[in-house]
Amino acid sequence: MLEKKNITNPSIILGDMNIDLMNKSEMDRKIVTDYENLLAVKGFKRVIWDSREEFRMNGITQSCIDHLFIKHHW
Repeated sequence: MLEKKNITNPSIILGDMNIDLMNKSEMDRKIVTDYENLLAVKGFKRVIWDSREEFRMNGITQSCIDHLFIKHHW
């Protein structure tokens, strides 16, 4: 949808996107990079850098799936 839209007005993209911006695996890292690059090309800036921690199996994992990107003409 974003690839086809020309967004010229100030806009916000916010939500639980289930794309982990902290993911380190090579395959998933490409998805994250493509996603962030698409938003950057459209003029969006990432404004949330927080992660969440969960206890899984034998340790604590961190992820960042709650996203907030804005496009604004400063």
